Amino acid sequence: MISLTPRPDRLAAATNLMPRHDGRLATRPGAVQVITGPVSAAQPWGNRILASRRGRLALWDGDEHDIAPAGVTLQATAFQTLNADAQREDRLYVADGLRPLWFLRKQGGAYQAVDVVNTITDAGGAPYPLPVPSVIANWRNRLWIGDLGNRLHHCQNEAPDEWDPLWTVEFQGKTPDRIITARPAGDMLAVGLGRSIWNVMGDSQYNWVTNPLRSRGVAGPDALASDDDGAWWVSGFGVFSLGERGPLTDDLAPLFDGRLFGASAVIDKQRRLLLVLVHGRVFAMHLAHPGRWTDWAISAAGLIATDDYVGWYGSNGVWLLGREDEPDVSLAGEHTDVVSVYETWDHQPNEYGRAHLPRAVIRAHGSTRGSASYTAYADNTTFSTTFSLSDESIPTWQGDVTGVIGQTRPLRPVRREFSPRLAGQSFRHRITAPCHIEIIDFEPQYRGGNP
Repeated sequence: MISLTPRPDRLAAATNLMPRHDGRLATRPGAVQVITGPVSAAQPWGNRILASRRGRLALWDGDEHDIAPAGVTLQATAFQTLNADAQREDRLYVADGLRPLWFLRKQGGAYQAVDVVNTITDAGGAPYPLPVPSVIANWRNRLWIGDLGNRLHHCQNEAPDEWDPLWTVEFQGKTPDRIITARPAGDMLAVGLGRSIWNVMGDSQYNWVTNPLRSRGVAGPDALASDDDGAWWVSGFGVFSLGERGPLTDDLAPLFDGRLFGASAVIDKQRRLLLVLVHGRVFAMHLAHPGRWTDWAISAAGLIATDDYVGWYGSNGVWLLGREDEPDVSLAGEHTDVVSVYETWDHQPNEYGRAHLPRAVIRAHGSTRGSASYTAYADNTTFSTTFSLSDESIPTWQGDVTGVIGQTRPLRPVRREFSPRLAGQSFRHRITAPCHIEIIDFEPQYRGGNP
């Protein structure tokens, strides 16, 4: 996998390559644009997306629906609410930093934005006011909201319109800090502050317990990702996990100087990937191989994970990953190949002087619709060639499944042998593929001295 500083056991580039559970690298799937225009924030609602664009909130559910003016920020969480008929109503509760808590629902074929009215009242019968939230989460059948202070407020169990002012949980360490985000993580609520990570444990307002977990906070409201197995977050000092003591980003250390903000992190549940956005760059790590990263050639402002898809958003709209061996496709029908690059750092195989490269061998799965190129560099000389990625005529890449009608066995890997016949002290290798490639192994075979 890549390192941003030269290391002989790391790559200089693994562009648009996706790490797999078996340690191999494969071209990322093509992406499909679902929303056009500059999108500054986006939140999932099942497989729907609420996006902030040009000062308005729009909901995408296959079509676009104008919803409301955009706020200062955008955080949201889905909640299945019991209505007056004892039926579950699917709602998206929104924290925008501008107005008190509100939710989005669909009734009569149209979406409605509805303000939450607290059913708990004071002695005069007036509802206790709700905070103007910028943080929101759904945990233990309760909504949790925060207004960038050091407290989280929560509603009654199964009652998102019932808010007692005393139902608050405070997070106070030695140094004043503020809550930036919160995410459910199994049996705890992970809470990201600017300087630290905490959790909430318990079952109700009668036994909540808070605990500081790490002294590295989150680098933005979308910088914390979680699932039932744990939590991962981007801080100004690296990417961290509750399951690892140190940062997972030693190979990416130059990106983290302690001043980072506006990072994003999401989990691709289907592929078991952690995607992070740091300084506008997207990196991918398989959860089975902590600390091994690839880089994706994507320009983005943020990442998003819906129930079934992951993707990104930014100046060019919202994009969701689709199928393997497909190009990126815009709503206008424009196709852009997903070009993957595998490149080593300069390497000196003979520490005492020159070496000879008579042969290099690659084994790979690949697409039937294109070829890849291989280039070897030795000091100031190069060798370059192209090679096919499949010996079979299958119309689309199917990996090691049998989804093609009439196909009764997996596609076989190919073995390609190159003869660069280069000599020098320093060597570098580059493989470029404009279509799907899965690299099983690559082996340059050196000999000491001159040919």
